[in-house]
Amino acid sequence: METPEQILDSLRDHVEWTETERDAAFDRMIQSADLDVLETVAVLRLGNLALADGDAVLRLIEAIGSEDVLTALGQALLGQSDLSADRDWHALSILSDAERLGEWPDLAERFAELEEIFEEADTSSLEEWAATMQDDPDGVWVALHGLSMVEPAIRPSIVASLANVPLNDGLIGFLEVLAGGPDQDLRRAAREVLERQDSSPTKRIQVASEAALTRPHTIDRCLVTGLDGEGRGVICIATNRGIARSAIFECDITRGIFSVVGEESLNQDWSQVLSLRPETEYLIDRPELTVSLLAGLVGIAGPDLPSHVTDWLDQLFGQVLTPHPFPGTIEGFDPATVHHGLLPSLAAEVVQACPTWIDQSSLTLELAKELTGKTYQSADPVRDAGAYRYLFEHRLVGRLETYRRMLYWTSAFWNAQERTELAQAALTFAWQLSDAQHSVPANPFVVELTTRSLNAAIGESSLSTPQ
Repeated sequence: METPEQILDSLRDHVEWTETERDAAFDRMIQSADLDVLETVAVLRLGNLALADGDAVLRLIEAIGSEDVLTALGQALLGQSDLSADRDWHALSILSDAERLGEWPDLAERFAELEEIFEEADTSSLEEWAATMQDDPDGVWVALHGLSMVEPAIRPSIVASLANVPLNDGLIGFLEVLAGGPDQDLRRAAREVLERQDSSPTKRIQVASEAALTRPHTIDRCLVTGLDGEGRGVICIATNRGIARSAIFECDITRGIFSVVGEESLNQDWSQVLSLRPETEYLIDRPELTVSLLAGLVGIAGPDLPSHVTDWLDQLFGQVLTPHPFPGTIEGFDPATVHHGLLPSLAAEVVQACPTWIDQSSLTLELAKELTGKTYQSADPVRDAGAYRYLFEHRLVGRLETYRRMLYWTSAFWNAQERTELAQAALTFAWQLSDAQHSVPANPFVVELTTRSLNAAIGESSLSTPQ
């Protein structure tokens, strides 16, 4: 039987575990030893609560609740002022609930600062926020952007406070975007608000798509491509609102829509779009997907959306689309339930299905040359762990947000193709890259992408090496 120490080591080392798996491990730990043993183990682990086992240690401290263990917690927190807001709040709340916080004035001050941030989201400001979402076409995007500026630990409480605010259409749309999003705590908070207020079902509404598709116009043709390795793609659309118009939008997953070529015709030549991207897949006449991705790109660009793009969106749809995140759900599928043992094979399938997703940076080429110099014909994540970590820390970590968005787009694209298993796999890794604990060199998607990139560079290096 595992010891409590071994279980905590596993929680620390396996950051890729889902909440369900972590909860199961915690339950095993509680059952694995007597209370005195668990108390000793918990106290010994208080030295660094920032590690991935920190939450489990705090849950253990909270469950034990003895005077000695609470004293040890207070003393340990004095030397850990750089904890994340959510971890700090959890730890300080334990002392506050036990009425022990006053023994450490510095900790009480830290706790008061966190409380002050919570209190800023008072009911009156939330009511104003809700009214803005109802009256302003961009209100949902503004609210999502505003929420992203708040400490992650505080966001669920702000959303939960909306249970006291009368819901309107804009606020329901905002909550349903969150209810289908990648953040587990925000999903839970948004769904609870919606259920408490007896609003519509808690599956995510494609607000922008439905709004666009139900206006009095006809989408006659549309086309959307997959993304290349830099997160670029093309969306084409033709509508008839009394005047026939069509446009080719050039898109970038980090910039939004950056260019458009339009004309007053339903027969604009889109063949050049495909000829310039022979390795890129495309879908024809999937209007809901097409408009939803367009609206997601509008959200990425925000106020930086070029005026000529705005003009063409207005001509095609009658107004600029309401921004919202890329499609983040697949009906009946929860990425948090995917077993971690399946992730390596799923990552291989996703990367194999995206042949242009290769990091071609100079650093990747340099590392590949080093491996070639050792006569290695291919990269190995175990043998070459140092190279993998170096590439992650000096290159890939800065591109994880780009890949996260690429995975969301690709998941929606594959789902529209009815390639359900691939779509679910892509959504799983997009969801993981939304969480810092999974954004690590050992993440199976990161490992597979690194292997693909290094092997491509090794091949290029070998071709350029004189024989």
